[in-house]
Amino acid sequence: MRMTRTWDSTMSMIPKGGDTIWGDLDWSPEGGYMCSAKKLKNNDTAGQNGNQSLAKSKGVNYGRMISFGKDVAEAHSSEVERIDFRGAVKGNNLANRTNCDVWTEYHEMGIGGMKAVADYKIYTTGSILDLLHFVAPKLMARGGAHFSHGIADNLDDPKYQHYKYWSNPLETK
Repeated sequence: MRMTRTWDSTMSMIPKGGDTIWGDLDWSPEGGYMCSAKKLKNNDTAGQNGNQSLAKSKGVNYGRMISFGKDVAEAHSSEVERIDFRGAVKGNNLANRTNCDVWTEYHEMGIGGMKAVADYKIYTTGSILDLLHFVAPKLMARGGAHFSHGIADNLDDPKYQHYKYWSNPLETK
């Protein structure tokens, strides 16, 4: 939290293109791609069924950039109950009354804000931007002036000549 509020280069590491490029809760470009089994060294041993468990495992949806819990990461989107964090009450309710250093670090969000972020459960690239606007609005205000994360509709539009689009290959020539 401290880093994202003060280190503006974090903005350049946010995936560009949103859900269109990276996928959403039910879709991602790799669409069920299964990684090949890890090659074993000569001195490694694996049972007769060493690689069969990999073949039976379910494909991972990488459109879900952040998931709170393995069960949520692998569940179908209709099975996941998500509570929207955007309307959560922020503030220092109870956060400054505890002796735990972690709580005082996040006193601006308060316990209700932190609980709302965790209750949302799954974040895609589009909702990560919303999350950062919720958690670190000052960072996002500074970063929004210098970085872009979308996809250009028309590259001939004069607005795309602004330097904030130069770091995004999806919005510059």
